[in-house]
Amino acid sequence: MNSYHLLTQALEPRDASSPRLFSYAVMSAVNGFVPHEDYVRLAADAERAPPSDQALEEQVGLLLACDANPLSELVQCAANGEQFAERWNGINRKVSLGVATLVEGPGLSRQPQQGHDSPLRQRVMHAFVDQLKPGSHSPGLGRGERRLEAVARHVGAGSAMIELTEALYDMPGAELFDCAGALGCSARTLQRQLTHNAVTFGQVKQAVRICMSAALLRNGAASLTEVALAAGFYDSAHFSRAMKLSSGLSPSEYRLLSA
Repeated sequence: MNSYHLLTQALEPRDASSPRLFSYAVMSAVNGFVPHEDYVRLAADAERAPPSDQALEEQVGLLLACDANPLSELVQCAANGEQFAERWNGINRKVSLGVATLVEGPGLSRQPQQGHDSPLRQRVMHAFVDQLKPGSHSPGLGRGERRLEAVARHVGAGSAMIELTEALYDMPGAELFDCAGALGCSARTLQRQLTHNAVTFGQVKQAVRICMSAALLRNGAASLTEVALAAGFYDSAHFSRAMKLSSGLSPSEYRLLSA
């Protein structure tokens, strides 16, 4: 059983520097989950000095603005409240979560699948859902096809990381030396910039591929193999494994919820 990564991050001190926020965005796309027992343990520790509602709201808002996971994109791109509930509930029914949370009318129904719920985890989830709903989030954060590039700009990740994400969107199969050439720098210089931002080239490349493929699934009619190849994956099996790790859904399940 798992929990969405942002729920855990909302209870941890957050380094809001540009490199750390870019690193968070990259890793949020690559792997969207933590073991549920880790989240339960962290929340139990946080109960001793729980955050205020305002602090929790601000932390969730900061994280959501940088979240590049396909699930976050799927629900935040919902056209209206009905579509939001359909997508959100579909995710909670299909993904193996420690607590399934369903939107029912104006409220939430919490269904623990592993262990017991807690008041603090309920508060975190309410803050999360409230800011995900249509009309509640900022329209200027670049949701859509080139999400990771938009996040890099939003957090001020620096020209190297912005240009790298641009290059990978244009050449999703490129390697480090290819991208260094496109940026007009040496591979060693680009590697130093990646280290400064606490990410590897492979992680950024995988995050771009996942964001690209998820956008294609949401918006296009191409076959799964065509989506996989367009986003730089070796084949549909490679694509399927990456999407499952990232979102807990297969590409076909994700596309179905996007319809």
